[in-house]
Amino acid sequence: MIPRRFEIRPIASRRLRAALLLVYVLGLISLWQTRFNGVELIVAVAALTTIFADAWRRCKVAVVPLVFSFKPLASYEIDLQLQEIELVCTRASVYPWLVVLQFSAPHGMSAHGPKRTVVLLRDSLVNSKPDHWRQLLIWSRLARRQLANR
Repeated sequence: MIPRRFEIRPIASRRLRAALLLVYVLGLISLWQTRFNGVELIVAVAALTTIFADAWRRCKVAVVPLVFSFKPLASYEIDLQLQEIELVCTRASVYPWLVVLQFSAPHGMSAHGPKRTVVLLRDSLVNSKPDHWRQLLIWSRLARRQLANR
């Protein structure tokens, strides 16, 4: 039986950071193999480094508990005053090894801005119960189905 609610505390995934670093290194290697010279190469490396730095900064997840409920299908963020702020799921991508959820808070009430994207791998839920990954997959698939029916 699936409980009506569950809470997760996502942490930064080491696998995601390793994948970002691998893509950055492969990007640098591919830039050195192009015919760029001088200013073109400097601009390309600067752009790649800026994109990598932004992605690295974004993969650091603030330890904000997320609460998911099944009946009704909803999600909440717990703020510093321990109040639940409702998050509206606007997009969901679900794979057995990866969950990408995009949330928006009503009237920009979220502490993380009006839109928030959460990328979760299995090792992002280290401090949670073992069955929370399965419950998160089920919740995400239901949210995706609900978004497709709108």
